[in-house]
Amino acid sequence: MEQGISLISLSDRVEIAPGVWMPRLGLGTYLAAPGPDVEGEVSYGLSIGYRGIDTAAMYHNEESIGRAIKASGVHRAVLFVATKVWNSDQGSQFTSEGFTSVLQAHGVAISMDGRGRWMDNVFIEWLWRSVKYEQAYLKGYESIPEARRELAVYFDFYNMRRRHQGLEGRTPDEVYWSTLSKQEQTA
Repeated sequence: MEQGISLISLSDRVEIAPGVWMPRLGLGTYLAAPGPDVEGEVSYGLSIGYRGIDTAAMYHNEESIGRAIKASGVHRAVLFVATKVWNSDQGSQFTSEGFTSVLQAHGVAISMDGRGRWMDNVFIEWLWRSVKYEQAYLKGYESIPEARRELAVYFDFYNMRRRHQGLEGRTPDEVYWSTLSKQEQTA
């Protein structure tokens, strides 16, 4: 392996809150038609090791995803399912019953402790939107090894060289190391 390049596997996870682990790679379901199409795609994804699934109310495929998860036999405790709602529907008064009823109808256990949930957008939306639109969609990888190589280079760029407006023009590495230095100084 080339120096400085680390490969990500389907089993890699990151702790997003104390005791809450999220897969580094997830199966996106955008444009996956509800019904047998998305059920087959999710079933296949789960069979090869995906444990993160990303969906949204606007995709209209959440029920199909729930059926595929239930049929897969994969224990819910090892799955990380992220969904999004319409901007106009944000707030628990609009989403709680509709969201939880679909999950419950398919026997999916629900954790609603709220720990670290704001971080879902940080880890999923910001990063993966950038990966999709700045890398994956533009490259059209020919193989998994090629995708791994290209994504490793992109993550190096994203974390170490790309300046982020939301981080006041700093890189994620600069923010991480400066935060770590401050914590060490106060310890």
